[in-house]
Amino acid sequence: MTWWLLPWTIPTLLQGYLIGLLAFCFGLVKNPRFYRGVLQWDWRPWFEARWRYSTTIGACMGLHSRRGKWTEYHEFIHIFQYEDMNLLGAVLGGLVCIVDWRVGLIVWSSSGALWLVPNFISGWIRNGDPYMGAEHELSAYSQTERASR
Repeated sequence: MTWWLLPWTIPTLLQGYLIGLLAFCFGLVKNPRFYRGVLQWDWRPWFEARWRYSTTIGACMGLHSRRGKWTEYHEFIHIFQYEDMNLLGAVLGGLVCIVDWRVGLIVWSSSGALWLVPNFISGWIRNGDPYMGAEHELSAYSQTERASR
C-alpha cells in the first residue's frame, strides 16, 4: 500500500476491510494479519476446497494455502491497480462535485471493485474466460512473470 495515496483510497479500503470482517465473521478465513497496510488472511480448508484462488479486494488479500512464491507479489499488483482506480475516481468525482457533490461522492466511492466489472465482461466476450481474459489479470500476471526472471 502506498501511504501517500491512502486518502484517495478510502472507499476501497473501507470496502475491503468490511468484506474481510464479514469473511472472518462467517468463518471463511483464519489468521488475519496486517502487512504493509494490507489486511491478509488465509482461507479455511473447507472454503479453499471450493475457491481455488488467492483474491484481493481493495486492501484485503485472501491467500490460498497452495500459493506459489510469487502469489503475494501478484496480489500486491492488484493493490496498486486499486490505488490507480481510486486516484482516478477521486479526480473524476471531484470534477463531478462541481455540478453535484452527491454524484461526485458516488463516482469516487464506486472507483474500486465496481470499476472491474467491465474488465470481467470484456474478458468473457474476448476469450470466454472472465478471469483470465480480464486486462487487470493479464497485466498482473505479466508483471509477476517479468519480476520472477
